[in-house]
Amino acid sequence: MNVVVTRLFLLLEVIALFVTTTVKADNAYGWGPSISIASGLDDEDHGYCIDIRGFRATLNCNSLQAHSCKPQPSDTQFELYNMKSLRAVNYNSACDTITASENESSRACVTVESISIESTLGLADCDTESPEQTFDIVDVNNGYEIRIGDGLCLVVSSSSRSAGTIYKARDLYVDNCDSIASEFKTWAITPTPERDDDDDVTSSPEEEAILPITPSLCFPRDAMVYQRQPDDTTTTSWISMHELSIGDEILVDTNGTFETVYSFGHKNTNMNTEYLQFYTKEHKKLEISNTHMVSILRHEQQQLLLAAGQVVVGDYLQGRTSWEEITAIHTVTRKGAYAPFTTSGMLVVNGYVVSSYVALLEEIPYSLQQYLAHALQFPHRFLCHYNITEKCQSEAYDKDGISTWVAMPHRYIQQSMMGKPTVLCKYLFLMSMMLISIVFTIMETMMMHTTTTTTAMIIRAAVGVAMTVTTYYYFRLPPNKKA
Repeated sequence: MNVVVTRLFLLLEVIALFVTTTVKADNAYGWGPSISIASGLDDEDHGYCIDIRGFRATLNCNSLQAHSCKPQPSDTQFELYNMKSLRAVNYNSACDTITASENESSRACVTVESISIESTLGLADCDTESPEQTFDIVDVNNGYEIRIGDGLCLVVSSSSRSAGTIYKARDLYVDNCDSIASEFKTWAITPTPERDDDDDVTSSPEEEAILPITPSLCFPRDAMVYQRQPDDTTTTSWISMHELSIGDEILVDTNGTFETVYSFGHKNTNMNTEYLQFYTKEHKKLEISNTHMVSILRHEQQQLLLAAGQVVVGDYLQGRTSWEEITAIHTVTRKGAYAPFTTSGMLVVNGYVVSSYVALLEEIPYSLQQYLAHALQFPHRFLCHYNITEKCQSEAYDKDGISTWVAMPHRYIQQSMMGKPTVLCKYLFLMSMMLISIVFTIMETMMMHTTTTTTAMIIRAAVGVAMTVTTYYYFRLPPNKKA
């Protein structure tokens, strides 16, 4: 009986080989979703798919490889999920088969043993915060590179081995992108990520050079925020910026505070934009425009709010549970530009505390710019907080993606400070902004914070006055003595 079964399987493999001998593709069978090497290498009749080692009862989900794609997907079927994770379609982390009717959240995610050269891969429960499961999909010639960490790629070995009568297999591991030939690190992804408004795939430096790059005031579309369901406060999840909507509640600090997104200061889905990429010792990343303000710890003792362009290697980002050291800073081009506004003017992006606002004036301390930006948004915030106008839910954006609520004051500040205004002009301009901000601060305290005492309201106003005076003397300092 066993001999008959063995011959039957052999016959099926031979039939499959015969059917596909004239088809030369990354995944010859055409089923999807699929992640496979873009070139056929030495098995063009089948292609190489990501695969779980073993067979049936001997499947080992702690070890992945590249294997000839099979007529039936089974353990060679993986998908790109949320443009960040790679998931097994038919198996959970315990290597149990799951069906299409089961909750797809039980699918296991590809995870690297460590973010280092020669690290192997396996399956684990999906964790959107895990850097070992977070991949960058980079568009290159004839396919995609699947990157992780700083300069590392998902690759297959240059040599293959026999894996049955007609199939072959190769090792799957992590290696330095620059040291691997393109045919061993270029992948085909089905369905193919399209370069359109729904695209989350980043572009390679070679292609970025010929695309228009726009200065940004915010975060790329695949940056992640931590959302809480308004009708079920126990349900939370990480979602990308382009999935975020006005009215959603997101995490804004390290104390677990959630606030409502009442506006997007900037929202452009499809623009190619240049960002700074901060890479931390914990193998995590934050991508942010160079003028956007971010919470930083410098010299392990001085907590600052700085424009991202002023951050240096050795500074610490404020993570959800601890400060994380920045070990590398790169310039990258990403698609999309989003700047969510919250009621506190802060939010958590990719696990790090950042401002909702950008720094527009180099000579003014960043803490003051944060205060000004937030106070001047009070009328907008007030109208949306009480749902006084329907424009909050359907706000409009100019051709650059800047909210019409923000565009006018943004242009006014830029035009007022163009050229070389005198110290007196700067002071008068800033004083007018501060007076308006102080009035708005008092109004917001009275209208929107009913539990705040009169003393607290006075303190807020006094802080504003003190910052104005400080800024005046700041302008009068010689350039070499300014912080």
